[in-house]
Amino acid sequence: MKLSEEDRQRYKRYVDNLHYQASMVHTYEAVKEEGLREGRAKGRAEGRAEGRAEGRAEGRAEGRAEGLVEGQVEAKKETARKMLADGLDVTVIAKYTGLTAEDVAALTQTDASQPESG
Repeated sequence: MKLSEEDRQRYKRYVDNLHYQASMVHTYEAVKEEGLREGRAKGRAEGRAEGRAEGRAEGRAEGRAEGLVEGQVEAKKETARKMLADGLDVTVIAKYTGLTAEDVAALTQTDASQPESG
């Protein structure tokens, strides 16, 4: 079967258009995949940064809370030491400092075993 020159040109344009469409679909898929990869990478990076920031904030908050509690306990112990030095009874000191009688008694043993500073 022979095609006329005009039909041959139409067929060539048709084939060229098919190639162009296939190229466009391939390019679209490649760009789409690249965009997805970039989006995932960006999302992971943002997620990591957010996680680190939250972790630091939590760590600081926990550290502050622990420090505050430790400071309060140490202040109570210092008050108890002063009260012991003034000769107050262990049970009275425990009542007013919130420490247990055992903790107060332990302070008397600890203070007796440590040399005087000054």
